[in-house]
Amino acid sequence: MKTIKFLTIGGLVAVLAAPAAAQMMSADWDTDADGSLNETEFGTGFSGAGSMASYDGDGDGMISEEEYTTRSEAMGEKWGERDYEMTTFADSDANADGMLDETEYNSNWFNTYDADKSGSIDETEMGDMDTDMGEDGLFGS
Repeated sequence: MKTIKFLTIGGLVAVLAAPAAAQMMSADWDTDADGSLNETEFGTGFSGAGSMASYDGDGDGMISEEEYTTRSEAMGEKWGERDYEMTTFADSDANADGMLDETEYNSNWFNTYDADKSGSIDETEMGDMDTDMGEDGLFGS
């Protein structure tokens, strides 16, 4: 006996809307609605998305150099597809205490996504960020 599955209109809308919704995530972080993200908006959104957990292997709220290296290596091929460079752990550790807290972690990624070093993440740069936050992106793996 053959089984036929039907996709309801509501289900079709949900399937079609999913990629668009994922692409709009960073736009929701733009609390002053100026079309770009300043470092505060980015930090709030990035923290809320839980991206630090992908690096924080032991869940202690801090990232050691070993955790940073392990996760960076795991990103391997996906990272190679990006046009931006990975910051070293030492460069990310602003207070040189041997650990990255969430502020240092977020600042590192803000500076990575702010490719033109304008002090804000514009629409094009947000697209790169949304790709990384998506299911097949750097943080979705």
